[in-house]
Amino acid sequence: MTIPVVSSPAKQSQSPFICSSTSQYTFCAPQTQGGYYVAIPENQPVQNDVSRIISWFGNQPLTPQLVENPPAGVGPYNNARVYDVTGFIPKIVSTRNGTRDDVVGPNCYQTSLTAAGYNELAGRYVHTDEFRYYLKRDFTQVYCPKASFGSIVVYDTYIIPYDAGDHAAFHLLGSLIFQKGGWQNYYPYEIATIDGAMQALDSHWRPAPEDRFGGPQSSGLNPADYDFVCYDKRSAPLERHTSSTIRDREWFLPLFEYYSKRLGDISNYTWSHFKEKRIQLLTIENMWRVLGDFRDRIDNIGIMDSLLAMDDVISEQYLELESLSWQYDVMTQAYDPRKNRWQMEDLYRERYVVFDEHFYEELKLYLKLLKVPETKWENVIKRFVEKIRSYDPVQFSQSGGAAGIPYLDVLKETIAQN
Repeated sequence: MTIPVVSSPAKQSQSPFICSSTSQYTFCAPQTQGGYYVAIPENQPVQNDVSRIISWFGNQPLTPQLVENPPAGVGPYNNARVYDVTGFIPKIVSTRNGTRDDVVGPNCYQTSLTAAGYNELAGRYVHTDEFRYYLKRDFTQVYCPKASFGSIVVYDTYIIPYDAGDHAAFHLLGSLIFQKGGWQNYYPYEIATIDGAMQALDSHWRPAPEDRFGGPQSSGLNPADYDFVCYDKRSAPLERHTSSTIRDREWFLPLFEYYSKRLGDISNYTWSHFKEKRIQLLTIENMWRVLGDFRDRIDNIGIMDSLLAMDDVISEQYLELESLSWQYDVMTQAYDPRKNRWQMEDLYRERYVVFDEHFYEELKLYLKLLKVPETKWENVIKRFVEKIRSYDPVQFSQSGGAAGIPYLDVLKETIAQN
């Protein structure tokens, strides 16, 4: 399903630009940093240039600027009229093209959606469920040669409509896309041809540190196995009936918001900061419990239909927390690998419960949600802390019961006793 082009120079060419031509224009994007240009053949009416360029970019309220001396590499027409269209390009594309992240986490799904205008996703990991939700809610499948500027392109070895596939990219003009590989920070933000995206990703692959000697010597990815499908943004929201329960709004939503903020605060940490400020394990287990309880509530079978039938704010907040939870896991793998049982035991004892301001903030949130009168808070908090201090998290997690301290059960028991 390849978009036909007149010319599409290879990404690895010496030109400072990568260009793609159609019968109406050539669109040129810089290989790293720089301006973006549209070149129109001289045999086309000049009076239509501005209106046509604006329509190609989705009718944004901007005006392309005619360039008297185009930079080398923009073409290929002789005597073409060249317009600077950098202002039409999403900020993440124009500022991040050719760069790499300092942190781990941001991935292909986040990159494609952020470029498409979902700025609240910027700078963090986006899980497949979150990507599928926005794709199914806000986009409609189109024939790729007719895909608009701002379309989402999904790559997979076997195309399933509205599935996340193995990779996603942001469609520019002609046959060019903007993409990032996986959550690893060695994948750059880059522009490639629509049918060369997977080959570009494969060229950046590198073995994990523990596999440098004797591990896999290739990614195992075969770009030729991949097909792609395109999705345009819907002109109007998907018609559907949404509703949620009181428990969704009054219990799950505040907890989603709290844990999302906690995880969001560390999502841009580098190795040294993460080592110093990683979240205590009790909070992480509490977050896992909330996510698990909500999954039980919506049922993992047909999860997307369940989420699309709920109020957007609750579904979006759940999916944000799910994605941030995944990012925390990959940050832990990348920044603080534990290789044996004894290191894990040390981690549990050092990081399981830290009685800091975050511990008390979380505890007070639960007291509020459980509707405990504030007059009882001081005594409940005191008794609860005494009980938590009595646990050895390592021994408790190996006792055959549920892993970790049953935080909510202990809290409810303490409330009942006071």
